[in-house]
Amino acid sequence: MPKNVKNICVVVSDINNEYQNNIIKGVKKYANESDINVFVFSAFTGYYSNRRQDMGEYNIYNLINFEKFDGVILVTNTIINDATQDSVFGRIRALGVPAVSINYNIEDFYSIDIDNEKAMENIVEHIVLHHKCKLINYISGPYDNPDALARLKAFRKVMDKHKIRLDERRIFQGRFLSEDGPLAVKAFISSGLPMPEAVICANDEMALTAAFELERQGYSVPEDVKVTGFDNIYAARINSPKLTSVECPLFLSGYHACKKLENHYMGVQQPRTEMLSTLPIFTESCGCESEYDENADTFKRKNFKNTKMFRTGIDLINHMICDITESETYDFTIEVLKKYVLQIECEKCFICLNVDDVVAEKSPTAKIHLKDEYLVNGYTDQMQVVIAYMNGEFINLPNFRVSEMIPVSIKNDDAAMYYFSPIHYQDRSIGYCVICNSEYPLESQLYYTWLMNFGIAFENVRKLTALTNVIDELDKLYITDQLCGIYNRHGFEKFTKRLYQLCIQNHWLTMVMFMDLDGLKYINDTYGHNHGDIAIAKMASEIDRLCHNGEVCARLGGDEYVIFAADYDQNRAEFIIREIERRLAEFNETSGLPYKIGGSIGYCLEYPNIDTPIDKLIKIADDNMFENKKRRKALGLAKERGQG
Repeated sequence: MPKNVKNICVVVSDINNEYQNNIIKGVKKYANESDINVFVFSAFTGYYSNRRQDMGEYNIYNLINFEKFDGVILVTNTIINDATQDSVFGRIRALGVPAVSINYNIEDFYSIDIDNEKAMENIVEHIVLHHKCKLINYISGPYDNPDALARLKAFRKVMDKHKIRLDERRIFQGRFLSEDGPLAVKAFISSGLPMPEAVICANDEMALTAAFELERQGYSVPEDVKVTGFDNIYAARINSPKLTSVECPLFLSGYHACKKLENHYMGVQQPRTEMLSTLPIFTESCGCESEYDENADTFKRKNFKNTKMFRTGIDLINHMICDITESETYDFTIEVLKKYVLQIECEKCFICLNVDDVVAEKSPTAKIHLKDEYLVNGYTDQMQVVIAYMNGEFINLPNFRVSEMIPVSIKNDDAAMYYFSPIHYQDRSIGYCVICNSEYPLESQLYYTWLMNFGIAFENVRKLTALTNVIDELDKLYITDQLCGIYNRHGFEKFTKRLYQLCIQNHWLTMVMFMDLDGLKYINDTYGHNHGDIAIAKMASEIDRLCHNGEVCARLGGDEYVIFAADYDQNRAEFIIREIERRLAEFNETSGLPYKIGGSIGYCLEYPNIDTPIDKLIKIADDNMFENKKRRKALGLAKERGQG
């Protein structure tokens, strides 16, 4: 009997962050124990304060087809975009899919909460009562983040409780990012207020860099300024001084969220919300004795592993960037990127691109569609699988409907972890990446950079194609007569230069034919320049139709035309003249125009040498044409055609 495997969707941002990372690991642990497929949809936002970049990242959430899932785990407190959150919540509610929200209590959804307020109260109380601090500064997370708001609320509550006056300049709004720490310290120093006795931070990332910046500015931690964090991440535990922090049950949050969904499937009665307790860790950065000591051998092993992984990752990314810069065609780019899919050691990997943006042709001249407008929100109805890696080999897969999200069916076998991440260039939606059963997305701090390189690679080849197309168009405009569609003087010079050299080297008989349109001034003056253009274009079209055996024809300007041919003879030259005259005569009989189109033609045949410039042959042909024109006038041919 096949297993009834459930499919759970996880909506999260920044899975490389230790907070999110531990939650995902908890989900993964329970999913493996219960044979549940997990589909993680993750963006990476807020790193560069770049709105367009963030839009490209948030777009991955538009891909989620909640109809395909049995349940959803939301870590939406990590998504700092209200519109994105509202869209996700609304789509889940509309379908009635059971959902569990972690650290963000949302009406109608199950909730796994961490007591942020109580944990922060414990930290602030410790600083105020145990260390007797009165001048206390605070580094907050973003004010639209529920964790940040809860922790800030707790800070203010304790300060009010102990009647400690709080100058708002002592509060710095960060983004939970490591770069916020130094920015906050510099703001505190330049505020004009006395230096704080303690700096309380809403997370460890900001606390660690704040402590480093204080030391850099000449302040000792904790002797001059005490520093505390929140989350008790690995870096906080091995830092010197060890960081006073709050140990949060992040792993358990993910584990319990998954369990709550399974209880729902099984019909188990359970409360809507579940609160997990935290543990304050008072240690060296606030001046307390260390309550936690990492075993030296354990630390050495972890440090060696992390250092080796990072160096290997940097080497991989550097090689990837070098290869991408050399990729000038779409097909070559795909082959380059396949090499770096192999490097991440996954069971499956699919690179799926919008079909409106890329055409996969199995040739080095594959083209990319270029449009003034491009897709920002969502993906095309059909997705193209440009890279598909399964069972240890690359395979070809057909296009698939984007509503399926993945180009292969999910079998009810052992539980699998799928990671979905956007591929984009700024806000331009290019496609997305799906990785199955790999440690790379969670373990490598360079996963985001790896993904960015895919977007950059496709954008580079798109721009190169665009540039090539523009150059081709400009080159075409430069060498083509716009009225006639045949070469102009520049085109004639370009395409006869090499051919003329071959004529000299191989001692080929070379033909140059010169033509002059008869009566053009009369046509322009009598019937207007539009009719003059008709005559010019008709002569050019008849010349062009006859030049299909390697001849080069051009309009030199005005009413003058030239044909160049290598390895020619007199019979072929005379044939061209007779055919031009015959075809023009046939046209004149049926055109209904009040004038006839005709021309005077002359040519020369010579064996050129290195001292014979091509202009000399053109001059000889022109002189012969002029003599023919004089003879025709003497015979009255021009008057017979009514051209005066």
